[in-house]
Amino acid sequence: MKKFLISLFLILLITTKASAITYIQASKQNKPIVILFVMTGCSACKQFKPLLNQFKPKYATKYIFVEENITYSVSAVAQRLNVNMAPSLFILEPKKNKVREMRYECMMNIQCLDGALKSYK
Repeated sequence: MKKFLISLFLILLITTKASAITYIQASKQNKPIVILFVMTGCSACKQFKPLLNQFKPKYATKYIFVEENITYSVSAVAQRLNVNMAPSLFILEPKKNKVREMRYECMMNIQCLDGALKSYK
């Protein structure tokens, strides 16, 4: 049991560090960051991921796309954004210190999602 708990702690620690490194690298590119918060086993997350993946190639030059799984641990970013459900989608613009949360209804509508990504400056 003790080995299991130590292994779990190390996995959570590595995940948190990996997320931090991703955000640092993304902010260095001076692009807005699209963050998708998901949970393992979440059916709505499974529905939304393919929708978002359709737009990644189209907006790859405009945004950095990051996916964060909050099933076992909530990152500092998720805590700061008060993420309380999955899927949740945020657009962060570090240079302007702006944060925009995408409404669930818009996330699940292709035209609304495309329009939101297109219009965000």
